[in-house]
Amino acid sequence: MLLFRNQVLAYFSVFSSFRDVNLLNLEHIFGFILNIPSDIKLGVVRVPIQRKHWIAVRQIDGCFYNLDSKLPSPKLIGSDEDLRQFLSDQVGSKEKQLLLVVEPDVAQTGCWINETQQGENVGHSS
Repeated sequence: MLLFRNQVLAYFSVFSSFRDVNLLNLEHIFGFILNIPSDIKLGVVRVPIQRKHWIAVRQIDGCFYNLDSKLPSPKLIGSDEDLRQFLSDQVGSKEKQLLLVVEPDVAQTGCWINETQQGENVGHSS
């Protein structure tokens, strides 16, 4: 567990049984870190090679923002539902991972996941 400013990272990946972003209890999550493939550019020319790139997502003044350092400025994602759609699009690939930034007690208790919905989803799995 990585501890920084009383926050820790919880791993949430496409290989996890908790990969449904609708199960995330957003009120207990400080922020998100995504590890995504990124094209390499030499000047204006794209090279057909990809490297991993880390981006942060965080709620600021009630709205979620993509804080990707490759963007000229933070990009508005929007509401909780907009965030869920954004995250769902991002973790839909095996090449991408999602890390949750939570407080230590949240990581320990696992309350970053909505147990009620988890139980409902398990009961309805095919």
